Amino acid sequence: MTKLATSVWMLSLAGFLLVGFLSGCGSSGPLVGRDVEKRIYLLEGEKVDQPPEIIGGYDAVEKLKSYPSAAEEDDAYGVIWLQCTVSATGKATRIQLAQGGHPALETEALNVIQRLEFRPALKGGAPIQSEVQIPIIFQGPYAKKKTEGKEGE
Repeated sequence: MTKLATSVWMLSLAGFLLVGFLSGCGSSGPLVGRDVEKRIYLLEGEKVDQPPEIIGGYDAVEKLKSYPSAAEEDDAYGVIWLQCTVSATGKATRIQLAQGGHPALETEALNVIQRLEFRPALKGGAPIQSEVQIPIIFQGPYAKKKTEGKEGE
């Protein structure tokens, strides 16, 4: 192995270990969605004065969302990203999967978005349609373990 190849290998290993350390590897279980803000993300190029909002905030997502038993059986968790158009009347249309995961989580995420109500984006004071992505975060059994620990205290 050349000196350059050895240096590259050592630098790669150090980077891998640093990323693992900073991301929380070795913690007491995954913190799903830790780096994902619970909000609506406008697609690049969307020009609005005020972005669309979920009526009731992200709490409305949490109230509508349930953890599917099929996902629980498979210990599935993660962030399902959906892309949709929020119409000028505040309805989600053209809903599609942007980044998926377990099929049961994808289905539940799609069901949640269909039931949400939105305040549409505004431009010049008038409601307009906008293209957005919305993360639906499923922590599954990991969230239950955190909750159970707090109840027993």
